[in-house]
Amino acid sequence: MEVTVDHQVLADVAGNRSLGPDREQSGETTYYLAASTALAILIVLFPFFRGSSKSPSLPWVNQAGTFDVFRMKAKYRFLMGARDMVLKGFQDYQDSPGFRMVADGGEIVMLAPKYAAELKNDHRVDFDFHEGIPGFDFTQQGARDAKILREVTKSQLTHHLSKITDSLSSECVASMQRIFTDNEGNFRLETRNVAKRRELTISEEYHDVELRQSLLDIISRISSKAFLGGDPLYQNEEWLKITTTYAGTVNRAAVMLRLWPRPLRPLAHWFLPSCREARTQVRLARRLFEPMVERRRRAKEQDPDVRFDDTVEWAEKAAKGMKYDASAVQLLFSMAAMHTTTDLLTQVILDLAAHPETIEPLRKEIEAVLAEEGGWTKAALHKMKLMDSVLKECQRMKPAAISGLRGILNADVTLSDGLFLPKNTSIAVSSHLHWDSNTYENPEKWDGWRFYNLRQKPGKDHSSQLVSTSPEHMGFGIGTHACPGRFFGAHEVKVALSHFLMRYDWKLTEGVVPQTRTFMWSLVADPKAKISIRRRFA
Repeated sequence: MEVTVDHQVLADVAGNRSLGPDREQSGETTYYLAASTALAILIVLFPFFRGSSKSPSLPWVNQAGTFDVFRMKAKYRFLMGARDMVLKGFQDYQDSPGFRMVADGGEIVMLAPKYAAELKNDHRVDFDFHEGIPGFDFTQQGARDAKILREVTKSQLTHHLSKITDSLSSECVASMQRIFTDNEGNFRLETRNVAKRRELTISEEYHDVELRQSLLDIISRISSKAFLGGDPLYQNEEWLKITTTYAGTVNRAAVMLRLWPRPLRPLAHWFLPSCREARTQVRLARRLFEPMVERRRRAKEQDPDVRFDDTVEWAEKAAKGMKYDASAVQLLFSMAAMHTTTDLLTQVILDLAAHPETIEPLRKEIEAVLAEEGGWTKAALHKMKLMDSVLKECQRMKPAAISGLRGILNADVTLSDGLFLPKNTSIAVSSHLHWDSNTYENPEKWDGWRFYNLRQKPGKDHSSQLVSTSPEHMGFGIGTHACPGRFFGAHEVKVALSHFLMRYDWKLTEGVVPQTRTFMWSLVADPKAKISIRRRFA
């Protein structure tokens, strides 16, 4: 989940967007007030923040200097250059099980990918949340009973994919018509009648769009429809704005909080503008969401047989009477679904622009499968094996993060080779096998057919699918720590990519050379890349 929200932080930074409405002005005084208030406490407690003598005997990468008292310089180096640090660390210490490094939250043990299989289902690895801090309401719910969220995603949302596919498709078409406009800013209209098309004078010329933001708007509308069903809230512009921006807001706050030693974060958050913004958004989300809950309550009172079939109702059933925050659950759904899906969709469209020879085979596959299945179904999407391969290759070349598994140990752990990791150690497992020549042939080369061809080999069909995870491909994490919503995410991105392929021609805008951006753990598709797009009528 942290990976998900880091994407929007980087998108904001790279896009030169404001990191908060009052970041520079009103927040400055209070921030430094908090800093000065805490300084004396920090000086007293400093020895306790420098790490435990029980830390494993591993080499160091990005070690804090003697005078880097609170590791601020080391943390900043990590924020801006984590990927290169990790790759260089494993290059320099190839025979080591890993190394220690200062990351955004302090000291962490970066482990080699081989440990992913050993730790993937280990219950002693916990997520690192800012529990109990207002504005981080999603973490409180997740920490108290993550079973609600996982159960809704795995046993309900995933199993309802066949029921919502056609609805997702319809919403995707409507959203693309709304957001991808012609050169004159008019909404494009769906029609295959050439004469009528001429009459409507829809421009057939290429026009430029900022890809990531356009796709985020589309994915937010599709996801909202999937999560809230037919309730009017799913189209509410205020709600959509919150669901698309809250992830970035809360992770900007998390970035700032991680610069503070953990014991002082419950104090520091009151003075940070980004945390204040997160609290404001949570209040607004509740104001918008609670009337819907009340409408449903009244409807059930009037008609005991009334039924709702969406994530709101599924969460209520999964709670089994336990008190929980329904609006916080919905914020978590939006955080988990929108930004990673948008990032993958952005990357694949940019990659296909660089490899246009793959576009026509994809279109032919879509046409053939839809004709065979009779329309948009779960089975149809499953049969789009080339598309699945293209998406997995994009994720291999640019995974969401440089680590496929991160957390804090809630107990002492001794690994199979004897490496001892004490309780409260922060760990991460590297994803660098994605680019390893011993794992993949020509790993530096983008090959959309790579996993399609692998699926033809005996025993490779399952492991070569987009939603499958392994130490060699941790695009969605791994084991019990893997993203539980990856089946929905894969489903959603295939629907959106299919419509994009069939409805539009595109190319990179002249002069645009997309660059993957690195920020902390995240690797993000170029958030400012523009494409030139036009409606196709084939």
